[in-house]
Amino acid sequence: MNIRLSCCLVIAALCGTTSLHASANTDNVDACLDHVVTPADRAILAKWVFASISAHPSVEPVARITPQDHDDINMQMGELVTRLLAKDCQGVLAIAVKYEGQQAIQSTFGYLGQLGMNELFSNSEVESSLHGLERYVDLKKLEPVLNSQRPDDKSPNR
Repeated sequence: MNIRLSCCLVIAALCGTTSLHASANTDNVDACLDHVVTPADRAILAKWVFASISAHPSVEPVARITPQDHDDINMQMGELVTRLLAKDCQGVLAIAVKYEGQQAIQSTFGYLGQLGMNELFSNSEVESSLHGLERYVDLKKLEPVLNSQRPDDKSPNR
């Protein structure tokens, strides 16, 4: 079960939940998580998502996260997941698992991944960093594409 849980955690959290079907039960789990996750929890989620992504060979050289950092972050995330799922949201998660099985677990971990990504990308410093790309995009070359209209779109703003 530990290997299966790890695989679900990584796949669902990092790939998102776009392929998962939401239901009233998983919506209840998400609502519970929204209610109980603190700003400190969100910071742990963000660190875990970043550290996990940093293991990709293309970004590993610039991430500078040591194996000890990974282990420490995984420990914090493990404690957080245990608290959230076995204590704070245990009742609604148990109902979701009863009716939806593994899908409820995947959806829950996907939602935790989304919370971590939202925490990362809602930060003003990250947003400023993302805007740095604008200096290197040739908008004049993109203008014809950005101003094109679909055949069925006659609005003057396109």
